Amino acid sequence: TETTEAILRAARREAGVHIVLATARPPRSVMPFYSQLELDTPMVNYNGALVYDPISRRVLMHRPVSAKISRGIVRLAREKYPGVLVSAEVMDRWYTDRVDDRYATATAKHFRPDVLAPIEQWLTTPVTKLLLLGEPDRLLELARDIHAAYPHQVQIVRTEGELLQIMHATVSKAQALRAVAGEMGVTREQVMAIGDNA
Repeated sequence: TETTEAILRAARREAGVHIVLATARPPRSVMPFYSQLELDTPMVNYNGALVYDPISRRVLMHRPVSAKISRGIVRLAREKYPGVLVSAEVMDRWYTDRVDDRYATATAKHFRPDVLAPIEQWLTTPVTKLLLLGEPDRLLELARDIHAAYPHQVQIVRTEGELLQIMHATVSKAQALRAVAGEMGVTREQVMAIGDNA
């Protein structure tokens, strides 16, 4: 909102507050807010799987799911639910083997895939976030099956009913913000989190 923007600008300008955006979204979805607020700090993306500095275009931290585990999850998902829509975010690039507007993420409503090709052509590198989209009941079953197969390797976040977000097991916004604060020389006592899950 305009009020939030005014408060953040005033905090930055008058109190020297460093504002860091932490979100489940990819960098390309965050950049409009980042630019609007004229930020110069790193951003936390994909629930903490990526810490990215858009000014220097440097990756400060990346905790992906291995390509091997990602392929295993996709194989399991497609065996159990052949119609599941599979997408992957790798850094700030979106890969998928098909687009289905019935199951579009918030990001997919504003951007097109960077790579639209058979999975075996692109699932060769570690994945920042794996996305499975489809019917809510089927995804709930898939989440259970994936957790049973990979209990310590990945975490699964179910959102909007029609979406499973799969990331490295150790990923969290809090852990990523600790890394950013350390990089900036800010102590835990100097950090305040504001948001829907703060």
